[in-house]
Order: sequence, then C-alpha cells, then structure tokens
Amino acid sequence: MGKALLISGHGKNYNGTYDPGACSIFGQEAAYTRELVSMVSQSLGKAAGVEVYDQEKNCYSYSKAGQAPDYGGYDLVLEVHFNAKAKKDESGDGKFTGIGAYVHPDNVGGWAIAERIVDAVVSLGFGKWQISSSTGLLNLNKAQKAGTKYLLLETAFIDDGDDMRWYNANKTVVAQTIAQVISKEIGGITSDVAPTPPENSQAPGSSQVGTDKGYVPGMYKVHVKDLNIRTGPGTGNKIVGSITDQGTYTIVEMSGSWGRLKSGAGWINCSTKYCIRTGDANADGSGAEPEDHTKAFEVRVKINDLNIRKGPGTSYDKNGICPPGVYNIVETKAAGGYTWGRLKSGAGWIALEHTVRV
Repeated sequence: MGKALLISGHGKNYNGTYDPGACSIFGQEAAYTRELVSMVSQSLGKAAGVEVYDQEKNCYSYSKAGQAPDYGGYDLVLEVHFNAKAKKDESGDGKFTGIGAYVHPDNVGGWAIAERIVDAVVSLGFGKWQISSSTGLLNLNKAQKAGTKYLLLETAFIDDGDDMRWYNANKTVVAQTIAQVISKEIGGITSDVAPTPPENSQAPGSSQVGTDKGYVPGMYKVHVKDLNIRTGPGTGNKIVGSITDQGTYTIVEMSGSWGRLKSGAGWINCSTKYCIRTGDANADGSGAEPEDHTKAFEVRVKINDLNIRKGPGTSYDKNGICPPGVYNIVETKAAGGYTWGRLKSGAGWIALEHTVRV
C-alpha cells in the first residue's frame, strides 16, 4: 500500500498572518481548498495510507521557512487550489473555464495522475482548462527533488460564475471522483463512497440505481439535449418520455442518482453527466416544472449590476441594467447554463439565478 499526502492551499502563514488566496463573491480560496480536502479525505475513509497536512497552516509559507513536509515519505502529494482569472467573470458568460493542474515537466507519474483526475471531473460535465508544466512552484520542486509524484490541482476558477455555480452544486461527487483516482493510485484503498455511474454505463436491462449520498431532492437543470424519463429509478424501467428543453425541474425523491419528477411524469437520472443541481425547491416543493414555463411570477433582484439581455442567453446584446426591486416574469427559457426570465415590461431577459422568487 502506498502513501498519499493531501495539502490545502493557502491559510495561516508561518509569521502568523493569513493568506486567503484568490477571492470573489463566492468566497475565499483557502476556505474552499480546506473543504474539498476534507471531503476527499472523508470519502477515502480511515485509510492508513492517506494523510492531511495541518489545515491550520499554509504549506507554502511553512516550506519556505524550512518546515516542509517530508515529501520523500509519500508516493503521491496532491495540493488543492482554486484558480483565478486575469479579468473576473463572476456573473458568468455561459462557458466554463474549468479544472486543470500544474506538474513538473519531468514528473511523469504526476502527469498521469493529473490527467486521470482532470479527465474524470470533466466527464461529470465540467470544463477542462489545461495541465501545465511548471518549475517555479516551491512545493512542486521539493516533491520533485524527493522523487515523489506531485500535482497542484486548480479545481475551478473561483471568480468564474459558471465554474463556481457548477462546482458548488456538484462538489460532493467531485470529491468522490478525486478520492477514487487516489485510491487506485496508491493501492489497497477503496473509497467509502464511489461516484454513481451515469445511466449509459449500466448494462442494458439493469435496474441498478447507485448509492451516491451526494444526490438529494431539489432543483435540477438538464444539460443534455435528450434525457429519458422512466417509470422507475433504473435503466431496467420502461421509458415513458424524454426531456428535450434543457430546462430546470423539481425532484421530490431520490434513489441513488435517480430523481422522481414533481410533475409525476416519472424518474430521470440526475447524475452530473446529465443534470446540474441548482438549489433547493421552494418550501412547498414547487419549482420550474415544464408547466410553469409560461406562467407569470415575481422575482426579487438584490444585486446592483444584473444585465438585461435582448434574448434568453449571454450571446444576446445587453439592453441595460435591472436595478434591485421586484419584477414580473412572464416566460422562462434555459440557455447557456442559466434559466432566463422575460420581463413583463418588455425590457428583455434576465438570468434568474441572480434573483429570488417572491
């Protein structure tokens, strides 16, 4: 059995100051790295081969002060970070920037693991940034000198609205996916919770429904063009329809990754390959079911810079700013990762993810 070390990027420096890392409206990088490392560690269970670097410390700062971990004592070191863009895109443009990594150009093992982690997360429905070579990172160079496989994971761009909405909705399965790659790499470890396989990975006629604890009832946005609706939770159940509008639906019951539609139409596979969880349903269980797409309702805008678009999508020209207040929405459409609402005033369309339904 091998040994792995998980490091959370940024945090408390050697001199007592605090390095939050990259920051945005979504929060601090240091908080996200610690949450993700904890989730990966928890998913791996009580495996003796996995250790977590002291999360009270900024490993880079302590390494620079001469208190680096004994990298030679590990077969794999994974350092978790979140990236930042040269120009913030916190509202989002309908496109992912995605996951990537930094690896020493001569660290062949690190490259292979980075590719497996990045490709596995991308297969969940996320975007791919890049895997880049670097010789200018302190911990990377120390691990390379010790002959240890090392990668610095840039999980998502913390100031990209599309990245962070997807990540926050799917972080449980992301952690489980990373844990599964690590468990295979160091051998002899089986993660406590494996990501639920997507529908098309199951054998024809199978009624397997998965056991992913990360899936819970709520609002799910379909991001594929054609998703089967079945009579029950599993591919062994009859297909009774399909979802083709890439809309957002209310799921009132889960069985693994399978969700029962509030409308009563049947069950869909809510795996991140097909859907993205956008939030909880309203207190009464209501939400954006198909029959709601042409019904008027009110939303409250709380931010000061919400764009009005001439059509439902970021590809349409801007038509002004929608100031804070309450507005009537008379139609909704899904496009580019958002649910768009048409303003009754005729001014245009706004992204409803930046509003609260009244």
